[in-house]
Amino acid sequence: MTAFGLLMKILRPLANIPEDKARPRLILIPDLTTMLARSPSVVQSLISHLSGYIEEGVDRVETGNIEFRLERRVYGGMLSSCTPGEIKDRRTGWVRSGFASRLLIISYKYSASTIDQIRQELWAKAKPLPTPPPALPDRPQQVFFNPKNMVLLDPVVQRYVQINRATGEPQQLGLRVQAHCRRLVQAAALREGRDLVTRRDIERVEFLVTRYGNYNENETR
Repeated sequence: MTAFGLLMKILRPLANIPEDKARPRLILIPDLTTMLARSPSVVQSLISHLSGYIEEGVDRVETGNIEFRLERRVYGGMLSSCTPGEIKDRRTGWVRSGFASRLLIISYKYSASTIDQIRQELWAKAKPLPTPPPALPDRPQQVFFNPKNMVLLDPVVQRYVQINRATGEPQQLGLRVQAHCRRLVQAAALREGRDLVTRRDIERVEFLVTRYGNYNENETR
């Protein structure tokens, strides 16, 4: 995908949604590595526009010598996967541009038992069809925080920042991490069809970001 593709496939359709039905949308990119294989100028333009979409929003796209204006400003989030090597190679540039601080990095490695299980399934003569995931419940339009639960989120953010500073990632800022964790907690509640965050939602996010929220692909103990 290029900045022009981002405009035509995602941003322009979002901008055309009636304002009373518009809300932040999550862009799903299965493999960011493929997009990063384009020429440096194409990648730089794409990352620049994604960075704007995640933070303050985008109301126009500049690609080549052409500028496209949208009907209104659109903003949201991005969920993607990328190889460790690609992230390490581009991390310095992303820190310099501010894109890195807009990301909440979650890394992991497969355990030996998981690798063995995958190997066995690959060599199996007949694999059963995977069970379809359960349908999501009806989702509310908004997810709210109880003020008491907001306080419980602060230690989670502080722990994540401490982990990344200890592993050489001082660019991680508490304010943006706070926003990322807040969205994750709201998503956890939304997944259950609830419009109010509970302590359980915060505990689930705490387990995720304090154990796997680093660049090292190792579980943090």
